[in-house]
Parts: sequence; C-alpha cells; structure tokens
Amino acid sequence: MPQATTVKRLTDAQRTAIFIRMSVMRSNGRAKPGALQALCEEFGVTRQAMSKIWKRGTDTTASHGYPVLDSMIKKKSGRRVTLDRASLEARVKAHTAFSRSTFRALAAATGVSKTTLWRLVKSKAMKRCTSRLKPMLTQKHKHVRLAYCKTFLRRHRNGTLYWHDMLDYVHIAEKWFYTTKVNRRYYLWSDEDVPARKCQSKNHIIK
Repeated sequence: MPQATTVKRLTDAQRTAIFIRMSVMRSNGRAKPGALQALCEEFGVTRQAMSKIWKRGTDTTASHGYPVLDSMIKKKSGRRVTLDRASLEARVKAHTAFSRSTFRALAAATGVSKTTLWRLVKSKAMKRCTSRLKPMLTQKHKHVRLAYCKTFLRRHRNGTLYWHDMLDYVHIAEKWFYTTKVNRRYYLWSDEDVPARKCQSKNHIIK
C-alpha cells in the first residue's frame, strides 16, 4: 500500500475531525486493522502526524476538559507570495514618484521587500534617477538676475574687472525647511520619464 503524503498545513476543522474519528475508532480499546492507515490516506497525512494530533487532543482534553487543536503556526508565516514582473511593475507605477525617493518609502508603499526592489534595479527593470530642480524664469527675471550679478563686479586701478570675493557675506543653509529639494532621487520603472520640477528660483524655495 503506498505511503500517504504529508500535507503541509491542516485546518482546525480537519484536525478536529481526525481526532473525533480516531476517538470513535478507539472506543472499543483498539482500532480495526487498516482503519488508521485509511484515515491517513483520506486526509493525506502520515502516521506520525496522526499520532501528534491524537496526543495533543488527549493532553488538552485532560487539562481543559475538551480537545484544543487550533493551529500553532504564527500569522504571516511561510514563504512570501512570489510576484511576477508584470505585478511588480503595476505596484510600482501605482504610486507617485514622490513616494519613491528611497527604497524604504517604496517598499512601504508597494508592499514589496527592499531586497526585491534592489534586484529590480540591478536587473535594469528599474532605474535610479535624479531630478534636478530647474529655474522657470521670464525675461524680466533674467534681467534682474544679470543686474544682481553685476553688483559683485569690482574694478582694479588699472581698469580691469574682477569678481568680489564675498568674504564679508554669511550664507545660512535653510534647505531642511523647504517644501522640496534641489536634487531629488527617484526609483522609476525602466520606461518611465524623470519628473520635471520647476520653480522660479531654487534659492528661494517655499518653506
């Protein structure tokens, strides 16, 4: 007779049914020859698994007054569901580029592990791009900027021009309070374009 194959996981109802069937078989002291083997084949478990269910059921009946055969496997256990390339692409593209600036943010948004995302980058399915903030200037803005730059021109005694060294200026970095960054990194799919970002002046970004 072929040996029964082992089922990785039994439901609570299946374990309870096995224990009840075994209790009925053993009501007269011993089960009939071949009865336990037939039960193993019916539920697709081995004799060892059947023995563990019987022992756990009898032990919990003695301590609780009734058999406790609930699953002891923790939640979120076992191998993760494997996603194909199309599913991964759909998950990544479903979120805006702003939420894809780091592996951690992208993993939290898509539910895909950081290791899988890194493998996608290594296989060229995804790309790591940098979006640089570009000025959106009118002709008036350009003239004002040029006039401002001219204020830093100095003239030697011989008439030649030179730039002011600006050693009497103090620049304070306030970029942590800006609504965006001059350079922002994005993880995009291979066929996606880098987001275009523009502002009037990258030195005066809104806080």
